Amino acid sequence: MSHLKLDQQSISTPQILILSDFDGTMTGMEGKSTVTNGFYKQLFNGGQLGGFRLWALKNSEEVQSKFKKGFGDYQRYLNNPEAWEEDKDSEYYGLLIPPKVVKFYKNRLKDSNTKLVILTRNRADYVIEVLKYHGFTEDELKQIKTEAVGNQSGAKKNFAKQVMQETWPDEQKKTKWVCIYDDSSKDRESMKVAVKERGDLNLIAPEFNPAELNTEECEEGIRTILQLASSQPTKNPDKWSEAISKLKARKQAPIKTDSQVTAIEHDSSSPSDSSELPFYWRDTELVPSSSDSASLRSSSNSESSSTSSPDFHDCYLNEKDKEAILQLIHTLGRERDSFFCMNKDRKEQKIEALTHLLTKDFCASDYNSLSALAKDILKVHPEANKGLLSNRVGDLLTRFAQGKHVDDEERSCFSWGCF
Repeated sequence: MSHLKLDQQSISTPQILILSDFDGTMTGMEGKSTVTNGFYKQLFNGGQLGGFRLWALKNSEEVQSKFKKGFGDYQRYLNNPEAWEEDKDSEYYGLLIPPKVVKFYKNRLKDSNTKLVILTRNRADYVIEVLKYHGFTEDELKQIKTEAVGNQSGAKKNFAKQVMQETWPDEQKKTKWVCIYDDSSKDRESMKVAVKERGDLNLIAPEFNPAELNTEECEEGIRTILQLASSQPTKNPDKWSEAISKLKARKQAPIKTDSQVTAIEHDSSSPSDSSELPFYWRDTELVPSSSDSASLRSSSNSESSSTSSPDFHDCYLNEKDKEAILQLIHTLGRERDSFFCMNKDRKEQKIEALTHLLTKDFCASDYNSLSALAKDILKVHPEANKGLLSNRVGDLLTRFAQGKHVDDEERSCFSWGCF
């Protein structure tokens, strides 16, 4: 997998690609209800024969006039959120974008590091007119790529692949993020597949019902992305407390099996049982990074030992060794595609064993777990120790895999004589 080929020395502030649905995600009404309601049909000319994609949209001035006549000046909601709360349940108001959602997407457009793409099963010209009514300027609209994907199965997956290729034509050597916001579980899962097949990108894909996108969590997720990319945990440990706590919560999220993913595609009624977690760690796929690994290591330590973990700088291992071990902990903890072909208990045992390499809790059972882990790594990716591991840790795990004796001096390097 290309995950293991990532150059950790080149990590910097990521470029963020947002793949967003429109109806039911940005607006308060899901797609089918949108294209069949009375107000929507008023925006088109003619007899409206055939499907809505064949209808002729009125000119921009007429459309804007219809919106203003039907809903008034939208600016009042931006200036007075209480007015929105009073009116939002009125007829047809589900067609509109809540003020907090407008502000979130506008804030993303202010960030030159973010690219916003709307992939809709509605009409692109309609989406643009709705955005105009909500105060998006011509300059802002030029920054938004709006694509009508049609109604074919897998259409969003194909468009997602195309957009990612246009945005990042080469394999990434720096951390990049894709944020998928879509109320349709089927479309969301198909775009997630596109990102995973690409293999070199980090992924955030929150689960939510129509009209329930939590923009506060969206903002916090974006801030955390930037924090993870810009901070150096070994140099600025104080900046990592928030990220560590989120990664710790994320570690508890259930991993979907293939059968569960298939079930999700046929049932979009509700999110998963992990909804109590911050969404940006609830369903996240991460390319390994030293910063995220440090956070995961901190959380694993606190759960696997009854004593407090030693300071990151107190370990005998040099920084390169520690980062290599943390990278491996991270990769193992995040893997969702049965890369190491193990059940949950075996995975946790191996994470715990790796964590104990950084503590004074290393024991015989850890030795056995690392031996099994080393065999998995060498079987799936024989060259892993060249890119993912430092030479010293790579050599040690290779000897575990080969069943060769690890002498007391080597053990003491990793366990301070406690093995």
